[in-house]
Amino acid sequence: MREGFRIGRRAQWLMEQDWERLLPELIEQVREQLEIGTPEVYQRALPHHDPSRSKSAAARASAEARAA
Repeated sequence: MREGFRIGRRAQWLMEQDWERLLPELIEQVREQLEIGTPEVYQRALPHHDPSRSKSAAARASAEARAA
């Protein structure tokens, strides 16, 4: 959570962005333009996440579809 807070503090103000213009762009380009840092701690933890145990029905369904 601390990493996310720090990334957010350094980024441009997201509420004032022209999202309709940004949506077609690649996420990497948008992150660079808005100075949104890479969540390294999150990315390191992601392989250890078990979506089948999630409270989110969408995450569980996605995990089941990948397993099939």
